[in-house]
Amino acid sequence: MKPEVRIDRTATGLLLRSGSGWEIRFGGPEELDRKLDLARSFLRDNPTRRLDYLDVRSPERIVFSPQ
Repeated sequence: MKPEVRIDRTATGLLLRSGSGWEIRFGGPEELDRKLDLARSFLRDNPTRRLDYLDVRSPERIVFSPQ
């Protein structure tokens, strides 16, 4: 599977899908720089965590699965 970035017209908004299938859900363009920083920090601090998704649509409450 190739990495991809797409805009989902549902509630997900901007979505980045990795080559191994997990994804980062950014939502709308509001505070995109902050959301990118949060995603980078999370991935840097948890390099071996298995992920299905990381959701930073609401920067005050990051959600990820599996927990």
